[in-house]
Amino acid sequence: RDLFRKNPNIIKLELQECERIGFDGVGRLCDMLSVNSTIEHLGVSHCNIDDPTALRIAAAVEKHPSLTALDVSWNPL
Repeated sequence: RDLFRKNPNIIKLELQECERIGFDGVGRLCDMLSVNSTIEHLGVSHCNIDDPTALRIAAAVEKHPSLTALDVSWNPL
């Protein structure tokens, strides 16, 4: 959360190939998204995201007003 509070103008976040991000890491990412209103692009390709983790991301994305692009390619969904 501190990353987004200290850098409120972040508009693009790329986390490709973070294969160990897991369900808990995505939870922390979603918490960070909840305090940011500027991110327009989130990239989480090649992160080994499964269906339950993708649902967690989807719930956060629904509440994020400025996110216009989400890259979840190359994940086992």
